[in-house]
Amino acid sequence: MPAQDLSWLGKKLDYSDTLRLCDIYKNMNEALVAPEKVENLELVIDKSGNNFKKFSESLSLFQNLRKLVLINSHGLKLKLPAEIWNHTKMEYLLLDGFWGESLDGLEKLSNLKFLSLDGFSLKSFPSQVLGLKKLTVLDLSMNLISQLPNDISQMTALRELELTNNCFTEVPSEIASIQNLEYFTMNNADFGGPIPNGESNICLNSFTKFPEVFSYMKKLKHAGIFYNEHIDPAFKKKIKSSFKWIKFS
Repeated sequence: MPAQDLSWLGKKLDYSDTLRLCDIYKNMNEALVAPEKVENLELVIDKSGNNFKKFSESLSLFQNLRKLVLINSHGLKLKLPAEIWNHTKMEYLLLDGFWGESLDGLEKLSNLKFLSLDGFSLKSFPSQVLGLKKLTVLDLSMNLISQLPNDISQMTALRELELTNNCFTEVPSEIASIQNLEYFTMNNADFGGPIPNGESNICLNSFTKFPEVFSYMKKLKHAGIFYNEHIDPAFKKKIKSSFKWIKFS
């Protein structure tokens, strides 16, 4: 599974010149030759977990990290090293498949512009992200979230919110308070059932109530809400005709 930018907007973000131009490292042995020069590390964790172990043991050496991607595609029970939260130069962080891991310390990454916490079994919106003033893209796919906090309005830089496969039963009204939101998704993947480590289930978003919230969101360009087999075609048509400035999936 290749590491990739999951965002509509991520490739267009105003990253620092160093992040745009730096080499991408995908092999720990290569990265450890000169760790002080590594700014972009994208690691797909192998089935044995050995490359993640090496990463955890040597993370303190990577003092100039600006982009970090860790994909736990085999569903291994792995503990995130607390040292991650000390890399405050990071602008891009993608963590995939770390079910149940703590996010204490995430709030220290004040330079983050892109954050993906895909598959953490989060039952509530992570409060740690509310203070990330530069955050532009937030992906919380494959979690167990059913509500957004009222104070999500303080995330004034946020332009994209991805909530695919969570537990929402309505389009959350709180998104109207995110003043610069342009892209919003609460679709579902075409599967449901146990997550890779077998300890929980993947949620499916649903909604039957007409999303009046979109009436107050003139900056919204795209909304992904229709990947749900229970939505009546006539209901979809009504939504599309009511909010013609929005492109729906």
